[in-house]
Amino acid sequence: MKQLLFILSLSFLVVSCENESLNSNEEIANNDFVLDGYNYNKNVIGTELSFENHLLNLTFLFNTENQVALNNIQVAPFYGEEENIVQTIVRNNDGLITELNSTANGVLIRKTIVSYYPDNKISQIEYEEFEDINSDSNYILNFTHDGNITTRHDLLYDLEVITTFTFDSNGLLLERRLDGFDFQGAYFIRTYNYDNSGNLLNLTDRRYDVEDTLTSELIYSFTYDSTINPLKHALDDDFNLSIFLRDYFSTNRFEIIDHKQVFHKSPNNVTSTALTYTNFIYGTTVSDGPRNLTIEYDTEDRIISRSGKLRREFRTSLDFAGIINLDETFSYLD
Repeated sequence: MKQLLFILSLSFLVVSCENESLNSNEEIANNDFVLDGYNYNKNVIGTELSFENHLLNLTFLFNTENQVALNNIQVAPFYGEEENIVQTIVRNNDGLITELNSTANGVLIRKTIVSYYPDNKISQIEYEEFEDINSDSNYILNFTHDGNITTRHDLLYDLEVITTFTFDSNGLLLERRLDGFDFQGAYFIRTYNYDNSGNLLNLTDRRYDVEDTLTSELIYSFTYDSTINPLKHALDDDFNLSIFLRDYFSTNRFEIIDHKQVFHKSPNNVTSTALTYTNFIYGTTVSDGPRNLTIEYDTEDRIISRSGKLRREFRTSLDFAGIINLDETFSYLD
């Protein structure tokens, strides 16, 4: 259960990155796109090799500033009992997220405390788990900033793990580099490419061994419609924190964080996904997609539902990847 709960805690939290203020008060191009509610339903179907089946249902509620204020989480894991979790968000007078509290049946099960420098750049994230306490459950992340580069400093099993995030002048993530993720000197670099509107067109994940030899390459590609994505403003600070949290134990980073980059951060609505994976050690390449999503719009050209199947991230072959059955619904104030 710890692994699944850890994934949930990563998926829906909020903060600010260096180049993007959490309470930027970015105006939605049309007030008709202000959300009243958003429901995200995900059914993960693992393979016989992965054993990662689970159901996840999320219901978001928003405040008067069209920012997420509360998240109801329902999860039915492959093993263990179904849980219903309520996550509440605390903001300071500047609108910055300072605390997130997750409760199950009225009992606090985890807490995240976020601190900032005087210029409102993130300085520290403290995460505490109350149900499943072991050496890797609780952690403190410290951050330093130099221009458009943010560095995350983490201590894991008494070893320092460094991650650098590079942003452009508009706060879009360009590169993420994680050094020492295997505790032996291996590293990976994930790069992000956008269109002129800021939609993520593709991301490339390259992994290197301790001798700087490229061992694998994973490329995701995406297409979009031309209508406004209502999640961009409503879940903007949600995404901004997600990229900074600890995620070394995630087997499917795309499902947790980069999924949010595509679905929540892009100005338009994603319509299809495709991926190609190459393992240079074994000399194999496998591809999947494009997988087209079914989108329904109302008479005002607003997205009201989206559904379809996505391939999970994989590292060896499609046999381990599994499928995400996605079903989203959107409702608006007017």
